[in-house]
Amino acid sequence: MPSITKACDQPGGLLGRWAGDKTWQPFDPTCTLDPWPVPKLGAFLRVVLFGDSVEGLMAKDLRADNRTVCTGSAAVHICGDSAAASEACCAVQVSPVFFYGAWESGPYYANNTTPAIEVWRHVSHLHQSPDIFVISANFWDVARWEEHHPSVLELTESGRQLFQQQLALWKAHFITLLHRLQKELPNTTLIYHTTAFPALVNCTSSKHMHRGLGHREHVQQLNAAGAQIAQAAGWLVVDFVQMSAQFSEATQYLRDAHHPSPWFLRQAFQIYLNLHDQRLQASKIPSAIGMKQY
Repeated sequence: MPSITKACDQPGGLLGRWAGDKTWQPFDPTCTLDPWPVPKLGAFLRVVLFGDSVEGLMAKDLRADNRTVCTGSAAVHICGDSAAASEACCAVQVSPVFFYGAWESGPYYANNTTPAIEVWRHVSHLHQSPDIFVISANFWDVARWEEHHPSVLELTESGRQLFQQQLALWKAHFITLLHRLQKELPNTTLIYHTTAFPALVNCTSSKHMHRGLGHREHVQQLNAAGAQIAQAAGWLVVDFVQMSAQFSEATQYLRDAHHPSPWFLRQAFQIYLNLHDQRLQASKIPSAIGMKQY
């Protein structure tokens, strides 16, 4: 399949639908998805997934897939942060990094205390100038409210008022976080993804099955606010909600109560690679491999 030959619709990250074989097909027939654009993106691609357990599972799924593509005599594949993760062994280094939400101060979920920007600065020496940086951590933020301020998530008039007040504060913190990351990653393809809706307790309830994740409207509003802020700040947006919209049941796209299935996350990762390719083509910036010193 050919790679992208024109600028594709943004925001939304290659809007499309799932084909019968669970591959993602953009709606625009002239905007095609390259299933593996890595060989033309450089000999070694660094991808940081900055978020929650969704990012951890994406990295795990990709490594388990152990995709190998032979180009001439060279084999390229995905690997992680082990000693073997070097230019000699892999084409893509995928590194999940947990941070505990957008707020500039804690307490965070499970009484973690380190702000996101400090988490990144602490580990950034391990992930010098990533080519692609993906952020999303709505689960951490909802879980923080559930643990420390449960009244914010009550579906009462006062609870909804509290949530709107907290959402306004969250937006201010998230704006600050994205701007700080942009300053530290000036040559990186920056991507925000929304959170796929978790499974509900039952078909008549908006409460999520997984304890600590509030109700559908909480994730929905964080998604809307996060996407709007990311787009305004110049980040690319990949909409997991739109990607799951054609399924009538959460079990059709989730592996459990709140994590997307492996095939879903693998295709999302391919979208990240294609958006990076598109950005390089559109901006005429040489691949980051040519700007780095290893």
